[in-house]
Amino acid sequence: MSEWVVRLVLAGASAGCDTALDVGSGPGKYRAPVRYVASVDGYQQAQSDRHVVGNLLDVLPTFSAGEFDLVYCLDVIEHMTKADGIRLLENMERVAKRAVLVFTPRGFMPQESDIPWQRICRPRDAAIRR
Repeated sequence: MSEWVVRLVLAGASAGCDTALDVGSGPGKYRAPVRYVASVDGYQQAQSDRHVVGNLLDVLPTFSAGEFDLVYCLDVIEHMTKADGIRLLENMERVAKRAVLVFTPRGFMPQESDIPWQRICRPRDAAIRR
């Protein structure tokens, strides 16, 4: 997806929001245009006001219900098993006060990593399947 489309949709989803949580932020390339942005990622520091390093499925439950106006996840869920993807969405919905935004390509996307929670499932277990 083109960068300007992501930024346009993220700006629209952020309208009226003061706080946001970027789930699987990477370096924080897509920061929501809000007053305060927290981020969660498996290994790297993001351009955010607060960054938590860890497994998304372990970290998200530590946030309070409705803690963020907007919770967004860009190009992450397609790397998870279906069960983990559902857990991720449930936790995102729980911590979001106003909106949840998810961007994903079509289909499973394998990914390799030295970090255990970033090793991605086999395609037959993928969250997004046809």
